[in-house]
Amino acid sequence: MSLSLVPGEGAEAYGRPSMSSDILIQRIESSPARTIEAKYAQKFLQYKDIVEVEYTANYLESDSLIKVFRDPSGLYFVHYSVEPRRLSVNQYENKYYTTLKVNGRVTTAGGRLVHQFDKTVSLDLTPEQVGEAGRSPFDFQDLFPLLGGDYSLSVLIKNEQSKEFTSVEQSLRIPQGGPAVQMTQPLLGYRAVRLEPAERRMKAFRVGPYQIYCQPNRVFTKSETLAIAFQLNGLADEAAAGGEVLIELLKDGRPFRDIRRKPSDYPDLPLVLEQVPLADFPPAHYTVRASLRHAGAEVVASTEEFDLSFAEAVPRPWFSSRILPPAGDPVYAETVGAQLFNIGRYDEARVFLKRAFERKPDSEDTAISLAKTHLAAGDAPAASATLAAFLGRPSPAKYETYFLAAEALKTAGAFERAVELLDKAMAHFGVNAALLNSAGECYVGLGKAAEALAAFQKSLELSPDQPPVRKKVEELKKR
Repeated sequence: MSLSLVPGEGAEAYGRPSMSSDILIQRIESSPARTIEAKYAQKFLQYKDIVEVEYTANYLESDSLIKVFRDPSGLYFVHYSVEPRRLSVNQYENKYYTTLKVNGRVTTAGGRLVHQFDKTVSLDLTPEQVGEAGRSPFDFQDLFPLLGGDYSLSVLIKNEQSKEFTSVEQSLRIPQGGPAVQMTQPLLGYRAVRLEPAERRMKAFRVGPYQIYCQPNRVFTKSETLAIAFQLNGLADEAAAGGEVLIELLKDGRPFRDIRRKPSDYPDLPLVLEQVPLADFPPAHYTVRASLRHAGAEVVASTEEFDLSFAEAVPRPWFSSRILPPAGDPVYAETVGAQLFNIGRYDEARVFLKRAFERKPDSEDTAISLAKTHLAAGDAPAASATLAAFLGRPSPAKYETYFLAAEALKTAGAFERAVELLDKAMAHFGVNAALLNSAGECYVGLGKAAEALAAFQKSLELSPDQPPVRKKVEELKKR
C-alpha cells in the first residue's frame, strides 16, 4: 500500500511505528510480571473467540469517530475512524512493516448478525517514512453501507506483529426513510477540501464534493479553521427556501457565536458546510448545535463537541483509508441484499440481489447469494434457474453451488438430479454430514430406504450429535 507524508493525505495505508525494538524486547521479557488491567481482561473476554491467547495483556486504548451520511444513491454509509494509542512495527534491514487484521460486526438489539467484514491491511515503510510517521498519530478509516435501523457496531483491530489489539463499540441509528427531513450528526474537521468531480471517490469522510479531514479526539488550535459538515436529507423545497439553518457554538455551555442562513444558501444541499476560523476563539470546551427551523419552530437538531487547545499546533494523523468502488457499483446492491437476508426480509433481499446479479451475471458468488435467498423465500425453481449456468461448465462449480442446487431440486421433487449433484460435490470436495443428510432425504423421496439408511448412518459416523438424523435412522430400521 502507498504512503503520503502530507498530514491528512494518503491513497491507501501508512502508520506510525513504535521505533525501539529494544523496548519491545523488554516488554516481552517482563510481560509475565506486568499487571493485567481490568479493561484488558474485559476486552479479551469480549473478543475471546477471535483474539488469540497471546494478545491477552496487550489491549490498547484508542479514540474513535463514527458518522453516518447518505450517498446520492440513497444508501446510508457508516464512516469510521480508529486511532490506537500507538502502532508498533517490525524491522527487517531497512524496511519497517506490520499487518493489521480488522474485523467488524453489526448486530441488532437482539444480537442478530446483520453485517460482518474482515480486512487485512499491510503497512510497509522506509526509514524516512518511519521518521515522518513517528511524529504523527495513525488512523484507520473505512466505510460501509448499512440498512436503516438501530444496531450495535463493534470493530476489532489486531496488530499481527506486536500482538496488540484495540476495539470500538458504539450504537448506531440509521434513518429508515419517510417524509420527514433528517439531519445527520455534525462532522467536525480541521480541513475541508473541495474535490474535482473525477476525484470524488468513495472514501471515508468524503461527503458530497468535499473531503473532510478529521480526527477522533476533535481537538483544534486557534490557527485552524473548523469545518462543520452535516446533511439535511429529505428537505422539502418550501423548507429549503423559507426555513433557517441555525448553527450555535456554545463555550462551556454558554452561547458564544451563531450562524444563521437559509438552507437554499448552501449550494451543495443536502450537504451543509460551514468553515469557521478559530483565531478569536479562546481555548475551552465547545458544543456545536445545528438545527433547522421553519415557520418559527425547530424541526430537527443535532450536536457535537470539540476542544480548543492552548497549544499552537497538534499533530495531525496519517491514514489507512480504502477507496471503494463508485456509487452504483453492484457490490453495494449485493451488500444490502445480504443484510436484508440476514434479518429475514427475503423478498426485499431478492430485489437487491437480482439487481446485483444482472450486473454481474458471471459471478458465481452473487448467484449463490441470490439462490440462497430464493430458497429462503420458498422459490426453488428460481434458485435452480439462477445456478444452472454454473453447473454446465467444464470446470467444477463451487461447493455451495452444488449444495444449493441440490436443495432446490430436492424441494421441487427432482430427487435423481439432486443426488447427481450431491455426488459431484462429494467427489470434488469430500464427504460431510450436510451432503450425506441431503442425499439421504433424496433417497427417501425416491423410495430407496436402504440407500437412505446408509447415507444417514455414515452422516452419524462423521457427526454423532444429530438427534433428528438418529431419529430418521430408527424410523428407517423399522420399515
